[in-house]
Amino acid sequence: DLALFTIQDESFIANRLIWMGVREGMERLIEDLMLLQVRDTEAYALIRFAMEHSSEVMMKSNDPHLRLDTGRALIAAGNFLIAKSLWLEAVDYFVEAKTIFESLHEFGDDVENAQRCINSICIPDVVLVPKDSPHRLKLKPANVKALLCGKENVMLEFASHPGLGMVTSGNHSA
Repeated sequence: DLALFTIQDESFIANRLIWMGVREGMERLIEDLMLLQVRDTEAYALIRFAMEHSSEVMMKSNDPHLRLDTGRALIAAGNFLIAKSLWLEAVDYFVEAKTIFESLHEFGDDVENAQRCINSICIPDVVLVPKDSPHRLKLKPANVKALLCGKENVMLEFASHPGLGMVTSGNHSA
C-alpha cells in the first residue's frame, strides 16, 4: 500500500525524473506500475503527468541530451500504452517523440524508430493503383507461394514496403 501511495504522488514522480533522468525515471515508473498492477486509467494519468512535467522541463532547456532523453521516454511511454490498448494516446507520444528527434537533426535512428512505432499502430490507407505504380503493394515471393499452396496463417510481408505487412487482428485484417 505504501509503495502504491508513493508512486501515485506527483512530487515523487517529478523528483524521480529529475534525479534519475527522464528516460530512466519513466522506465522505472512503468516497471512500478506493472509490478503494482495499477489500474489502466490511473496508470495512464501518472504517465501523462510524468510526460507533461518532462515536456515542461525540456521546453525550458536547450540541452539536446535532455531532449533526446525525453523523446526516448515518450517512446517507452507509448509502448506501455499500447500494452494497455490505449492506441490513440500512444500515437500522440510517438508523434511527439519523432518531432523531438527530427529537431535534433543527428539522431536518424531515433527518427526511424519513432516512425516504425507510428506505423505499427496506424493503418495506412490502401487505394487501388495501376499495376505498374511505384506505390503498389507487392507480397514477398515466399508469401505468395505459401498462399498458392493453401497454407493458412501466412504472415503477409510486403516486398514493396520493407518492414510492413498484413496481419490478422481479431476477425479483421489490418
